[in-house]
Amino acid sequence: MASFYRILVLNIGSTTTKVAFFENDRLKFQETIDYVSQQLRSITDYMEQFPLRKQGIEGFLAKHQIELSKLHMIVSRGGLANCPKLVDRITKRVKFIAHVKLYPGENEMLALAQGSLRVLSGTESVKHYSPPG
Repeated sequence: MASFYRILVLNIGSTTTKVAFFENDRLKFQETIDYVSQQLRSITDYMEQFPLRKQGIEGFLAKHQIELSKLHMIVSRGGLANCPKLVDRITKRVKFIAHVKLYPGENEMLALAQGSLRVLSGTESVKHYSPPG
């Protein structure tokens, strides 16, 4: 087991993407990437938002000199995380970088990092959630 884990946490919302980088449960960097509502309003398919959101996340990684190859896990939540088609397509594009997991939670960024640590350390297994109904 690694002495510490590097976790990239994403919260993809309707008009923002929150990005945080943790080493274990210690927050190192966090930013909210705001999109001009007009940028997203013209994009009706969530997958068409992918390049715009990817660019923002890549900018965050570059700004903080975070190497994708050194990440142990990428974890996400947010309204768009409930779209199975979107999650499947994004996972296929980034799973070669690190494990990709989805978790709900309050104080989302810390909760996601802590949940990732439990999975990475083997004290908890990945949980799968289905929307009610």
